[in-house]
Amino acid sequence: MRPILLLVAFSALIQMSSVVAQDDRLESRKTLLRAAFKDADRDSDGRLSAEELTAIARPILPTRLIEQVDVDKDGALSSQEFENALSRLSTPSLPRRQAAAEYEPIVKAPAFAEGKGPVVLLDEAHFNFHTSQGRYAPFVKLLRRDGYVVRPNLKPFSLETLQDASVLVIANAIAEQNEHLWQLPTPSAFTEAEISAVAKWVDDGGALLLIADHMPFAGAADKLADALGARFLNGFVLEAKLFDRRSGQLGDHIITRGRNQDEYIDSISTFTGSAFQIDDGFQPILTFGPDVVSMQPQVAWQFTDDTPREDVTGWCQAAVRRLGNGRVAVFGEAAMFSAQVSAQGRQFGLNSPEAAQNGQLLLNTLHWLTGVLQEP
Repeated sequence: MRPILLLVAFSALIQMSSVVAQDDRLESRKTLLRAAFKDADRDSDGRLSAEELTAIARPILPTRLIEQVDVDKDGALSSQEFENALSRLSTPSLPRRQAAAEYEPIVKAPAFAEGKGPVVLLDEAHFNFHTSQGRYAPFVKLLRRDGYVVRPNLKPFSLETLQDASVLVIANAIAEQNEHLWQLPTPSAFTEAEISAVAKWVDDGGALLLIADHMPFAGAADKLADALGARFLNGFVLEAKLFDRRSGQLGDHIITRGRNQDEYIDSISTFTGSAFQIDDGFQPILTFGPDVVSMQPQVAWQFTDDTPREDVTGWCQAAVRRLGNGRVAVFGEAAMFSAQVSAQGRQFGLNSPEAAQNGQLLLNTLHWLTGVLQEP
């Protein structure tokens, strides 16, 4: 196999393996990158010309990808641009999980008749990692069984595109440059105009459920969150967490009490995710306890002994607030409201045995956002 093809195959293999040491992975990748670039650089001038790309690299590097990584727009790729292209092609950061097709939620007391509830828009216009036909198919299934009308949003946010929605759900939106490259920098997934439109829509009475998982998603959502009074830390809270009433980490709120004893929540489980801080006006739902840290890698899922760590004791992983005439719920974890199965058969989210009440939390949150639940 030629070095350039070997690198692509090897990149995917070593990033998926949990038994290859991190240092060995990085060194092997660097060695193969050097070999692949040298193989493609026929005239040895330290750059891949358009002719060299056509002859060697274009069969595996799409034209659109080459244009994206060609920062100086000279029609050639430097060694760093070449590495960025192959990193995007091999998508090393994406967890290998899929929605659990067998997930069948039971809603004992639907809030609305089937198909008669408020309209919920699930954003799919911002390279979202969770969509109605993908990882959030179980999320959509649960809401529809509670009577909600769930539709995908396929357009940039504006007052016009949001006017018919009661609730906007944004789950793991991301900027285009990070869609297949989960590394810093992570610019906002939304334009300033979109952020202003969402803030105005909420102030006028709209309801927003903003979900931003670990890096890069927390970074991509931070500008929007900041406009609403929350600030994400763009990192990883790696361990699964149990939030319960006894520890005080599960907040007492109408959302966690529900409409009756059947909807009362005692504990919630999350699966990695991010942490955020909140302004006055927010009420915490999930609060990290002592000795919880956020890992701050340059590249998602790549951790070493030198990876920066930040203490997030007392930070939130879920909080809600009223804002003007509207309501906002912010969560720092997406898998908790999915139902996924890993390649090894592990369950994450609504189908996980340790997350038995996560589905009720999702429904209670929607009930609060749409006014079914009202504070005394």
